[in-house]
Amino acid sequence: MSSQFVVALVLVMLFKDRGEVVNLGCLIGKTTGMQFVINTTAASVGITGMFWLTPGYGVWGVIFALLLAQAMRLILFFIVSQQRLHLPYPTR
Repeated sequence: MSSQFVVALVLVMLFKDRGEVVNLGCLIGKTTGMQFVINTTAASVGITGMFWLTPGYGVWGVIFALLLAQAMRLILFFIVSQQRLHLPYPTR
């Protein structure tokens, strides 16, 4: 069972790492306020998801909430960063 947890957590870390890579556009200029908003929003979604999903699904609920929060963070960073500074990331 623990090996399944590890695979799921590696996926969570993949989304986290990709989010760090695509947030370069948010660093343009002297404003990091959007990073704060995105990180706070993703953390709020993750914590709320943990409270809702943990009682019914246990550890899998926590992992799914983390996965949801990191995926949301990645998507938001990608959208906002591309609006501020278009970088031609290879997406295929």
